[in-house]
Amino acid sequence: MLHIVLGYSNILLQIFFPPRGIVCQLSMVFIIIFMLFKLFFFLRIIQRFSVITTMIIQCIADLKVFNLFFTIMIIHFGMAMNVLAVNP
Repeated sequence: MLHIVLGYSNILLQIFFPPRGIVCQLSMVFIIIFMLFKLFFFLRIIQRFSVITTMIIQCIADLKVFNLFFTIMIIHFGMAMNVLAVNP
């Protein structure tokens, strides 16, 4: 049900904001990620896909700590480059 609400909200966002604007693009990215998880949920119904789908979901869950650390490091190096770079 949520995917239907997200789809209609995306249509409304594209009416009021430019389709290539950051608001619409972030909305579409969120909807695509949500639909990917929904696809993984429905792929568990088929016996052959259930093992690989469960493994992918478990890998994503295990990588949360690494992704947090990686994001902190990227932000840190970005701030360091902002200090070291020549600013106009």
